[in-house]
Amino acid sequence: MAYIGNNLNNDVSINQYEYTATAGQTTFYCTYEKGVDVYINGMLLSKTDYAAVDGVSVILNVACTAGQLVTINCFKSQMFGRSTTSRQTYTATASQTVFAIQYDIGFIDVYRNGLKLATSDFTASNGTTIVLNNACSLNDVVDIVAYGTFELADAYTKNDTDVLLNAKANQATTYTKTEADSLLGAKANSATTYTKTEVDNKPTGFKNRIINGAMRIDQRNSGSSVTVNSTADLYCTDRWNGRLQHASGAFTMQQSTTAPSNFVNSFLLTVTNTTAATVTSRVHTRQIIEGFNIADLGWGTANARSITLSFWVRSSVIGTYGVGFINSSETRSYVGTYVINSANTFEYKTITISGDSTGTWETGNGNGIRVTFDLGSGTNYNAASANTWVAQEACRTSSCVNWQQNSGATLYISGVQLEEGSVATPFENRPYGLELSLCQRYYESTGTTAFGNAISFRGYVVSGADYTAKAYFQVTKRAAPTVSFTNEFNIAFPSTPSAAGGIGDRGFNETRTANASSNSGLFSTYYTASAEL
Repeated sequence: MAYIGNNLNNDVSINQYEYTATAGQTTFYCTYEKGVDVYINGMLLSKTDYAAVDGVSVILNVACTAGQLVTINCFKSQMFGRSTTSRQTYTATASQTVFAIQYDIGFIDVYRNGLKLATSDFTASNGTTIVLNNACSLNDVVDIVAYGTFELADAYTKNDTDVLLNAKANQATTYTKTEADSLLGAKANSATTYTKTEVDNKPTGFKNRIINGAMRIDQRNSGSSVTVNSTADLYCTDRWNGRLQHASGAFTMQQSTTAPSNFVNSFLLTVTNTTAATVTSRVHTRQIIEGFNIADLGWGTANARSITLSFWVRSSVIGTYGVGFINSSETRSYVGTYVINSANTFEYKTITISGDSTGTWETGNGNGIRVTFDLGSGTNYNAASANTWVAQEACRTSSCVNWQQNSGATLYISGVQLEEGSVATPFENRPYGLELSLCQRYYESTGTTAFGNAISFRGYVVSGADYTAKAYFQVTKRAAPTVSFTNEFNIAFPSTPSAAGGIGDRGFNETRTANASSNSGLFSTYYTASAEL
């Protein structure tokens, strides 16, 4: 046996084996994936003359005689080579010269009654027919083998695509056009198929416009509860705030470890004091998305794109709830609804919102979209119907429950994701440090327990002189923040920190006046910096 190696047209992945048969031999060993062609003494056998099914052997139907030359072309996948073949067998009519077959020009072999023709014996120049120079006799057998130029590097398996598109392996084995449009961030009016380049160029990462959707970051409270009972927005887990705009009601907000599967935390709200809402009462929790992070959606233009909100929710109060998507001037909104079917059970919800082609939507560092989960707001915030754009601030309909009027009621939210497209995809789990830095664009804190985190000045001081410590933020802020101080330690300086000075989006100064002279004067200060929307 001789192994000839890669053979025939350019990069066609063919391994060719030659054997000198022994008397009665029928089995010949070779490796193949895409099939074989078998020749005896140069004559191409019909596919029915042998069996090739196990990838490692070929078995002839009729035993060889001693000394016969057996040649086997084994077709195998080649990552960057041509690896597909198509074989057609024709029984010729008298004087036939033209045979129809699809092929790539330059990648075709022709056999007549088992003998391979030279390329000068036929014309194959249009990719659809071959023309013999000499006409066939009646019942001549013409075999044509076409080698495809398909490259496996230009294809993805379903598993490959799942990884590329951040999809789950247990989804269906195919994607609909609508699903692919959403996953690839494509337009609904695009072609019915996607090229490899289009898939390769699909934006990766940061599909979720919500920050801290898994409720893992809680810089302000470290798991402690916050009571909401005023018109001001109060923050709990980072980027999430609550408001209750009427006199005697109250609810608490708190990071919780009661969470849906594959999540560690949720955002827990609990009613502590019920009261009926007035028509103007806002009762909600929400996240305001910065304009920079929604500018590509094209809202307010003819090219506005759809978005999909998905989340896990659990409530002790069953019924219909509303979510409002509101612009910065509160003159445009869209109310989507979801239903709590079973009390005290996490349920997965999705809401798809058509892009708003009118109205004014912030595309800078101001309020982009206010994603507002209603908890029982007044009738001023009712939309006449759900799933349509209205020229008002709305986050509910008249059919929505008034959760806040149920004493002791609880509501848990986690896994909140807002993404472009009309299909909800699996939650984007970003690294913890990255999620923290995204939160710190809007709020950061040194805490009040680690001296190394505080800003400080140390050195020789003279009573009555001013001394300055410079602080640099961990992350550039959305805008110049509001800075608050807590004194950590002081020697030869007053214990009350002065107001921050020179505040910018990257840092600030603290200046104190020494109240004594000292070789080792010192002041250190903890701070918080808030640039929330």
